[in-house]
Amino acid sequence: MVAPPAQLHPCSVEPQPLATIESSLADIEGLVQSLEFEDALKQIDTLEEKLCASDGPLPTQVLARIPYLRGIVLFYLDDREGAQSAFQLAAERDPGLEWDTTFPPDPQQVFLLGVADAIHAPRSRLVLPTEERTGQLYIDGRAVDLAIREVELVGERHLLQFGVEGGEVSGTIDEIYRHCN
Repeated sequence: MVAPPAQLHPCSVEPQPLATIESSLADIEGLVQSLEFEDALKQIDTLEEKLCASDGPLPTQVLARIPYLRGIVLFYLDDREGAQSAFQLAAERDPGLEWDTTFPPDPQQVFLLGVADAIHAPRSRLVLPTEERTGQLYIDGRAVDLAIREVELVGERHLLQFGVEGGEVSGTIDEIYRHCN
């Protein structure tokens, strides 16, 4: 159960193999490296819509890389505010995120502002049911120990995936936009 103002948005996309999602991310990387920023942004939008339909737990690195690339693309499309917001989301998903030196340093200052925003982002608690969970829960690609009853979340958007016994993901809930403290 999720109490207002939290909102769960169920996934309405056909299941996607994790390999397909990772391949799409590699294609986007290529577009960014080729300076095809508008095409990369379109593919990022499409990929983000499919994340909730992954047939397996999405690695944190994949979930953070997508907004990271969005930040680079938006920087070069002269949307520094959007870039900073995207970098913030990337750092919220992966708090240890560092600048990728394969990219020119031009957007790095905006990246650092986004990381600082993530550090100061609101925290909230996700309270999990007290009854025994039978499947694995993943939040932003990280497995949540079955004994844990509360999880601190940074920021407002998170990808939740629920698994069944045996580790397979049976369904996903794409994003929680707000959480009650």
